[in-house]
Amino acid sequence: MGKMISAIMKPIRLTITLLIMLFGHSANSQLKNTKEYSEINGPCSSNIILDSLGYFFKERGCEGSSHISFGKYKITKNNIISFSFFSFDSLEPFRKIRRYKNTNKNDSIITITLFSRENKPLGFNFNIQVFDIDGKPENVNTNEKGELFINHFLYKQLLLTQLLSIYKVAAPILIDKNSMEIYFNLPELFLIYPETILEKAEKLKLVFKKDGLYKLDGKTKLYSL
Repeated sequence: MGKMISAIMKPIRLTITLLIMLFGHSANSQLKNTKEYSEINGPCSSNIILDSLGYFFKERGCEGSSHISFGKYKITKNNIISFSFFSFDSLEPFRKIRRYKNTNKNDSIITITLFSRENKPLGFNFNIQVFDIDGKPENVNTNEKGELFINHFLYKQLLLTQLLSIYKVAAPILIDKNSMEIYFNLPELFLIYPETILEKAEKLKLVFKKDGLYKLDGKTKLYSL
């Protein structure tokens, strides 16, 4: 009887062990909440964003230019975080574009609002080209709330020219009588500099701790929360 129970328990214990390994690994592979880390003592600003979907966004900016990269990260049980770099072609620039009924008193004026990946209004002078009915371009900028007000009878398309340095090609967005909210898949860090340079993929592994990201020796902190 004891041998029979032992024979039954072995596959059960094996199944439980596999489940613990599976779910333990899943629980440790990414963060529950998005966190942003800043480099310590770097010559220029450098930041890494780790989001709750397993994506990272790495940026270093200096003198008006920004070097950016992105990909997937994974945290192992021994708190080693590894970064796999992806091409930006694999990331759509927009999460969604929402059109809604125009609420301006002057029904010829629509509102276009830009939001970052963090759902924050892009409150700075984001450069946009709008094209009139004859196809002639004009440079305009958003206000401090990430808003742009234009006459939809005069302009028929807009182009977010700041995306060209990242995606090389940017499709124009049609303008109609509806106001728009444009939500980026890109974080604000990638959209605030006038010049953006794509960083080459690198081999990167760090040690993940509660207060920051460390070298593999586990003693030298490179990035702090």
